[in-house]
Amino acid sequence: MKRKIKCLECGGIGYVKPCPACNGERYVEYVNKPKIVCLCGSTRFKEAFEKAERDIALRGEICLTVGLFGHVEGLDMKGIDKANLDVLHLRKIDLCDEVMVLNVGGYIGKSTANEVAYATGSGKKIVYLEPRPFARDIKEEEKK
Repeated sequence: MKRKIKCLECGGIGYVKPCPACNGERYVEYVNKPKIVCLCGSTRFKEAFEKAERDIALRGEICLTVGLFGHVEGLDMKGIDKANLDVLHLRKIDLCDEVMVLNVGGYIGKSTANEVAYATGSGKKIVYLEPRPFARDIKEEEKK
């Protein structure tokens, strides 16, 4: 794959030297902005968060993740701190290009469902760690 280059004289970006815009000869390699991925999921799945964060970093992408693991660390999951962390996570979704839902074992809790709804409403691309069941499968599961 050809790498784009950036002219340091006029700021033009292209694939050829000299710069077609100004005929300049000073260049730096132009690297496209890395994708920003925001992880969403239950904080009880700490290992899944750590693995996903590592995989994303190794792909050369930026990972936005939870600030702490409330379920593991004993945070009051109904208190003001949890509410503030939920709002902060929505701001991380605002910053990202893609949301990765860590639906370990198919689990998506209330906070994660709210985050997915917010991301969907914001037009974010959403990917899931595990395949999601169809809506009819969910309804059948709820009947059991």
